[in-house]
Amino acid sequence: MRFRVFGTEVVVEQGELAAQQVDAIVTPANNYLWMGGPEALAIKVAGGETIEQQATAEGPAATGSAIVTGAGKLDVRLVIHAVVAGQDLRSDPEIVKAATHAALSAAEERHARSVALPLIGVDPGHLDPVRCADALIGALVDHLVAGSTLAEVRLITGDAQIQRLTADTAGARFTLGNR
Repeated sequence: MRFRVFGTEVVVEQGELAAQQVDAIVTPANNYLWMGGPEALAIKVAGGETIEQQATAEGPAATGSAIVTGAGKLDVRLVIHAVVAGQDLRSDPEIVKAATHAALSAAEERHARSVALPLIGVDPGHLDPVRCADALIGALVDHLVAGSTLAEVRLITGDAQIQRLTADTAGARFTLGNR
């Protein structure tokens, strides 16, 4: 599903985060930046150990922040680690909002024009996908309304049911955001 939001194309699709052809990918992270969750592990396997080594050298990081590393062997310029959980691996909507904003800002500061991200906060974070999608998309709308240089944001899910949920949430929010 595609939306045009204040000059930015937002795409919601099912796929693999590590396989996206964008300038930057965002991976959910714990505050020590160990890459063990499903998305982070797939990125580490595809891109190499150097990504995790660069990330952990920056830790521990505050929840709600974002750490930028190189992309190793991935076909992207940047990996942005959105810190959505502490060592308890729990998150909440406010942390997801802050980490989403931090990740999108970090991408723009490094001149990225396209970004792909999953529902950060589900794993790690154990946040319900509905609450996570609502928080993430709310932060995305706020970011785009404030003015953005991003040409494309892709919301990538590995599951068809989560993709539909994300698309429905995005459709409701972006329709309101464009009024």
